Amino acid sequence: MLPSTAYTFAAWVKGRGRLHLSVGFHNAKGSAIRPTRTVGSGKAFVPHAQWHRYVIRFKTPGHARSAVL
Repeated sequence: MLPSTAYTFAAWVKGRGRLHLSVGFHNAKGSAIRPTRTVGSGKAFVPHAQWHRYVIRFKTPGHARSAVL
């Protein structure tokens, strides 16, 4: 992961229930950083009976050193 870089995460999902995808970042010391704005269809959704593709886009903060989905 690179700081100040735009990323796209895509997943194919099939099933029941609700799923919420969030992105977290940590600085060089491992401390959590306030989350950045995310966009796309994958932030919160209800899976379907058939496979469905969801996407989330985000930009890493300039001082981020790792990301967790």
